[in-house]
Amino acid sequence: MKIEETVDLMLSEDRGDRLKAEYWQAKHRVKKLDEYICKAEAGEPIEAEDSVEVLKAQGTVMHDYLYYLDMRMKMSGLETEEV
Repeated sequence: MKIEETVDLMLSEDRGDRLKAEYWQAKHRVKKLDEYICKAEAGEPIEAEDSVEVLKAQGTVMHDYLYYLDMRMKMSGLETEEV
């Protein structure tokens, strides 16, 4: 699923749909950030204004956020595998 494909879920009246979209978007962003950090650590060029330390700190917070979204989904009876 692409980010733009989550728009309908985000606009849904159903709380479960919105939670699924939020989880999927966060998961997608965490994956992209992790890939970017790996690229930087491998010595590949990254944007000059990006600090690997700041990116790692952001990654830590985003992983925590994803963890709590996962908990909310399970508490709502939703499986993250559905996302």
